[in-house]
Amino acid sequence: MATHENNPGTDIRIKHKRIRPSKDQPRKFFDQAALQELAASISEVGQEVPITIYEVNDDPDHDFEIIDGERRWRACGILGFEEIRAYIDEIKDPRDHFIKSVVSNFGRADHTPMEIAEAVKRMQEAGKTVQQISRIFAKSLSWVYQYASLLRLHEEVQDMLHPMVPDTKKLAFSIAILLTNFPHEIQRELAREIVKNNMSMNRARFLIRKFEKEANLKPEEGRRIHNRKPSKDFAILNRFLSSLKESTAFFLDMNADVFDNMFRMRPDEDRARTQKAIEAAIEELSQMLDVVKGM
Repeated sequence: MATHENNPGTDIRIKHKRIRPSKDQPRKFFDQAALQELAASISEVGQEVPITIYEVNDDPDHDFEIIDGERRWRACGILGFEEIRAYIDEIKDPRDHFIKSVVSNFGRADHTPMEIAEAVKRMQEAGKTVQQISRIFAKSLSWVYQYASLLRLHEEVQDMLHPMVPDTKKLAFSIAILLTNFPHEIQRELAREIVKNNMSMNRARFLIRKFEKEANLKPEEGRRIHNRKPSKDFAILNRFLSSLKESTAFFLDMNADVFDNMFRMRPDEDRARTQKAIEAAIEELSQMLDVVKGM
């Protein structure tokens, strides 16, 4: 076992081959094109951001395991780097390792929906409440419940959410959520028809409601997200809308120079990711509006 001194706030160089990826890494899908782009960037300017690792003693072939930075580690491997810059952290509880990995990875290159769902499940198994998980991800409670519900989907329907699936065979996340409370065979039947006909959210929702009515079928009982009173839900909705209005007004009051400065020193992928997030939020709000209008 190699020993290394590691002062807080400083990084050291570790042999790339002595570091192993984490078996508990929440990210399972690595976009190869994106890895090649990252490798090209590192080749041009060097590895500017160290990875974070911790020491292991159960493996004769490796001295360290990755907590944060597997994409950088993989990119450096593509480039054939013998050494990589790293911070050494201390991990006493394997569950802490997983949670640290989730926190450090989330918000970078997009995770697949099922990776997020599995991460939520692992945190629940580690004893984290939904409220704690929402704070860890910096997301709403409904966001946590939605991703957790994806694990109720049939495997074939889950596969339709994968980013590498061709657009002609891909199922939208918002549509998949509508299917989570149905039995597996019905999920597959509806998902296949929705994908085959390239249905929009409104058409898919209409199909699902029509199917329920004609088959006299309702989603499985006992799987509701919560048992709150309708008046409580209405109050939560109004608080959300009020907060959304205030937050949106804050950014809309900024002039163009402020936005320009905000992104000037950031990579293009950050701006693209922000644009994608705004578009997704608009789509989800549009879906909420459709639901209210259709009541």
